[in-house]
Amino acid sequence: MNLVAPPRNVGGRSAIQWRNLRFETFGREREQTIHVVRRMAPVGMLAALAVLTGCSQSPEVEKAAGGVLGTRVCVKNFSSTTPTVTFTNKDTARGEGRLERSTQACAEGSSAGLGLDVGGEIAIPGSSPRSLKLIAQNPWVGAPMAFLSEPGLGGFNCTAINGMDINEARLWDDGLLKFVVTRLGDGQWKEFTVDISDSQSPSADGKPRRCTIKST
Repeated sequence: MNLVAPPRNVGGRSAIQWRNLRFETFGREREQTIHVVRRMAPVGMLAALAVLTGCSQSPEVEKAAGGVLGTRVCVKNFSSTTPTVTFTNKDTARGEGRLERSTQACAEGSSAGLGLDVGGEIAIPGSSPRSLKLIAQNPWVGAPMAFLSEPGLGGFNCTAINGMDINEARLWDDGLLKFVVTRLGDGQWKEFTVDISDSQSPSADGKPRRCTIKST
């Protein structure tokens, strides 16, 4: 059997350099392929699940496949106080700042499942000033969610953080104000409202109660 030796110098490169170049090119192509597969894995698994179950794609599957629905939240004030609403995570927002009675502040965001859709803070003035964090998210898998929590490490949640059904409402009454988080029907967004009104269960000492749901 005749063995043909590789050229000693081709295009200014030695045979060893050409071999190393082929290995480097193969390595780059392999890493790019792995990267694409990793990014597409959630989409493929969810789409395959829809095919296997014989069901049409749910909104969560459509989100993973690129037909994402972002999240929209409106904070509405019906109380006798004037909270300040600030959205720290959003794509667009309107009405931020001091929220007079019968006015609202809204924000929309779409993180495509890679981060937080909408996040913000509701600051309450008065003799017992305080603030609550507002989080709203449409995850890749599972139902959309919106909840209120105390700020800072170790703070408790005021409403449950699991997914919400359409028309589901969750209440937090701190003895001074009542907060109702409601999921509305889907439109161009996963829609939520946070209604603020005066407490229906006033605290005996006139001070706000702490939130009670332990963060996990």
